Amino acid sequence: MIIGISFIPAPYHVNKLRELIDLPNVFIYPEFFDSKQELIKRNYRNYIMKLLSHRKQIIFALYPDYCYRDCFDRYSLGRLDDIVWIFPLHSLSELDFVLSVIDKHFTNYYVGYCSAPKLRDYSLSQFLEICRKHSLPMWYLGANSREIYEAINNSFDGVDIHPLTMRGTQFRHLKQADFPFKFAVWIKKIANARPSTLVVRS
Repeated sequence: MIIGISFIPAPYHVNKLRELIDLPNVFIYPEFFDSKQELIKRNYRNYIMKLLSHRKQIIFALYPDYCYRDCFDRYSLGRLDDIVWIFPLHSLSELDFVLSVIDKHFTNYYVGYCSAPKLRDYSLSQFLEICRKHSLPMWYLGANSREIYEAINNSFDGVDIHPLTMRGTQFRHLKQADFPFKFAVWIKKIANARPSTLVVRS
């Protein structure tokens, strides 16, 4: 399973984490790109500008939430076909748009399952059924420690997490000298897990 690690507040830890983890299926910001500050406000322009500023480093990027045809055309997102986009699915009604976009513009992509119930109108079983019906690669968006287990056991292709996802981690811990070492051990455990072999407590 692919693991995307979102923004790490202590930039000086990033290089150390890359050194300690060094796994082909783990991508650390900005290789995995997400910027919730802009997306929550639906500030698509700033999001795209920020994305373009990191474009040479980006491999995976979260497609802007609720950005449909007009938005897609306005920002010429079809030209960014070198990025592996993760499309967050908030409603089953969005599926037609996602299918039309990936059919015409993108070869590499994932469809994202929104972990927060308030951000979706479908169940996990419905999402799995739809993705399997259309042979869509699946990404678990914003998983907590329990949901990582759920993603692995349901054969999701990818998952993204925040450093605070690690059990017992608080914001103050992120700048401590030993944080990269503890976080790297935990990430390696997840990265090498197989269904029914990982028990993660929330």
